[in-house]
Amino acid sequence: MSARKKSRATNDFFGQVARLFTFFQLIMCKFAAMETLFDQDEDEKVVHPRDKVRESIFLGAVIQLDGAAEPCNVRVRNISSGGMMIDLAGPQPKGLVVNAEMKGIGKVNGRIAWSTENRTGIVFDSAVDPRLARQTVGQAPAAPAYTQPVLVGTRRPGLAIR
Repeated sequence: MSARKKSRATNDFFGQVARLFTFFQLIMCKFAAMETLFDQDEDEKVVHPRDKVRESIFLGAVIQLDGAAEPCNVRVRNISSGGMMIDLAGPQPKGLVVNAEMKGIGKVNGRIAWSTENRTGIVFDSAVDPRLARQTVGQAPAAPAYTQPVLVGTRRPGLAIR
């Protein structure tokens, strides 16, 4: 093997070793970060705020923004025990106090966590049960009498009885 080929092979080898070393450093950093999650007791595990189960729904709600003159009707896109995403025109300031009222859940207080042109995220001050939003609030009224079938003469006329 010539000296030039030997030099190129050595450079390729050290380049691969350097890439592997960088890769292992990255893996070790990831393990170190995850180690803090798994070293805690079961009661002390860290739960990321977005790890809560969200219910995707279309639900009407009435919200009152802090400082607004009148409440406004909005559509709830999804809801979890910690917050909800609503359709609300225009960006709103982060941290603004919000009072919301939804069917099945009732009145809930919270703050704006994030906002874009069309959507706003609200984090609740206290946890709610998102399954209550899917439950029916009341019973449907009974059907009117005129919709019930009339069963006075169950025999069709013109048929002979044998």
